[in-house]
Formats: sequence, structure tokens, C-alpha cells
Amino acid sequence: MHASIIHVPSDYSSIQEAFSAATNGDTIVLANGTYTENLTVSNKSVVITSQFMFSKNESDIKLAAGYTID
Repeated sequence: MHASIIHVPSDYSSIQEAFSAATNGDTIVLANGTYTENLTVSNKSVVITSQFMFSKNESDIKLAAGYTID
């Protein structure tokens, strides 16, 4: 199995599109910005992260007010 790194919005325009295309072991990296989406997730082992994972720059982990994961 070969894990991929998927970038939003450069590879896919939305988190949902990236998640739908992802396979187990993939990492979805979100560029800085605001994403207003309702995600439908399935039984996949996928990491969704900000650019902070690679940059270690704290400005890459700013959360917007009202951000929730249900």
C-alpha cells in the first residue's frame, strides 16, 4: 500500500472531494483558509491536517470561531 498526500485546494477543491478520493493511509493537507462544508465520512483511516504538520508554524493552526467536528 502506498499512502498519498492530498492537498486541498490544489489537488481537490474541497475537503469532501479529497476525502472521497482518498484511500486508507492517505493524508489530506488543508491550505490556510476557511472551509465551510458538511462532510460525509466513511470507514477510512485517513489523516486530515493543516499545513502545520509539515511547517511547525503556529499560524497554520488557527481555528475559526464556531469550528466543530461532530
